[in-house]
Amino acid sequence: MLGVVGHVDAPWRAELGELEYVVEEMPLLPDGWTDEAPLASVVPATAAHPPRVVFFRRPLERRSETRLDLEELVRRVATEQLAELLGVSPETVDPDYDPDA
Repeated sequence: MLGVVGHVDAPWRAELGELEYVVEEMPLLPDGWTDEAPLASVVPATAAHPPRVVFFRRPLERRSETRLDLEELVRRVATEQLAELLGVSPETVDPDYDPDA
């Protein structure tokens, strides 16, 4: 996970500043949730913690058939989350970004 994410965030480290990456098994979803589980989430900075990107392991694995699929999905999701933090498009973060991959 960190190898894939590190490749995506390397050019943006100065702009991102301190940033934490976290992996959780599953997101906490409200009763009655009917959509697919999210793959990741951005947690804004607080006085005590820098911003965090939280990846949800089980939903990522369920949507991947192979290890290569998983790596590509993590790259896409990391790109989307970093774009959200930076306030830019995913294509700006990673010129190879393909939302349909």
